[in-house]
Amino acid sequence: MLEWIKKSGPGAMIAAAFIGPGTVTTASVAGASFGYTLIWALVFSIFATVVVQEMSLRLGVIGKIGVGEAVRGSAKNKFLRTLFLVLIFSAIIIGNTAYEGGNLRGASLGFPDQDFQYLGFNLNWAFILAFIAGFTFLYFGRVEFIERIMVLFVVLMGLIFISTAIFINPDWSKVLKSLFVPQLKEGAAPLIVSLIGTTVVPYNIFLHASSSKKKWQNEKDLSTARKDSITSIVFGGLITLAIIITSAAAYQGSINVITDRSSINLGLQLEPVMGSFASMFIGLGLFFAGITSAVTAPLAAAYTGSEIFNFRNDKNSLKFRIVWMVVFFVGGLLAILNIDSIGLILFAQAANGILLPLIVAFLIWIMNNKTILGKHRNGYVANILGLIVLIISLLLGVNSISGVIQQIT
Repeated sequence: MLEWIKKSGPGAMIAAAFIGPGTVTTASVAGASFGYTLIWALVFSIFATVVVQEMSLRLGVIGKIGVGEAVRGSAKNKFLRTLFLVLIFSAIIIGNTAYEGGNLRGASLGFPDQDFQYLGFNLNWAFILAFIAGFTFLYFGRVEFIERIMVLFVVLMGLIFISTAIFINPDWSKVLKSLFVPQLKEGAAPLIVSLIGTTVVPYNIFLHASSSKKKWQNEKDLSTARKDSITSIVFGGLITLAIIITSAAAYQGSINVITDRSSINLGLQLEPVMGSFASMFIGLGLFFAGITSAVTAPLAAAYTGSEIFNFRNDKNSLKFRIVWMVVFFVGGLLAILNIDSIGLILFAQAANGILLPLIVAFLIWIMNNKTILGKHRNGYVANILGLIVLIISLLLGVNSISGVIQQIT
């Protein structure tokens, strides 16, 4: 395990990025509110993540360019190119800003006793520490260190949640049934989109291409890159599955997702394994997951901006810093407004789920470019799988808009 952590590539970082406060909270709410019935949505999410991230890493390894660069270079019509680039950048900024608010607020979710009011803002000492730590890492560029901490913590949380899912004695027949038989209960649509949004994170598509072109040398590394990606994503999916199972077994689907989701005690899920230390562990888990995700989202927005508008992605670049600072500070403002913490996180995941079809459509278009990818461009199977992801995510996104508004008000 330690050797895998040491040699982990971009795939491990993609998994680490989507196992943040949003994943823990969304999966917990899904299990507490709907029991095991939404596990099928997670299965689709993992399938979709593997499909789109394989395209992304292939673009980086073979094409040696990022998604933003590819769009900028492929669109011949100046008007359409500008429209596409503005749409992509706007989607990333909106999604990452909402995500950032959820990340920073989620860092304090495990320490509700540390909340206090100041000048009308809802503050928390854990949030303040996460905000300072996140800004410090971003400004001084110590991202590599926090990435390693991120991977280590994901592995630790995975082992704890998976062991908890075994010892909490769930109804395994219902778990297996829910893996393969889709069920859609009333009020579940927004949460399904949130599960997809917390797993198939749009900004990860940009990050994976950018990091893969640096990590892997040529097409000989493509097989290794795919193994790295699939193994990491499936492991991340197992963590999310374990969270849903433990939450479902703990609450027996007794929580109303709209009226009393704030009563969910995330630490209760870990008591079978960790006893009285459960609440402290989940609190620290959310705290560190919040910091790591809060660093990733602004950086991804900045890297995307540099690719789209062709400015230096040097961390000392003024334009680069302006982009990540906008995402970071606006996200921080959202986090301290008087908004339901879990509601903010669910909105962030749902926003990503709604934005996902746009990003996937751009990716499929790019991956069929022979000039960039040659013989490694999408074949029939890759295009069909990509279109399946696109159509289902589009339908879920459209149907969830009204539900999300109802859920957060």
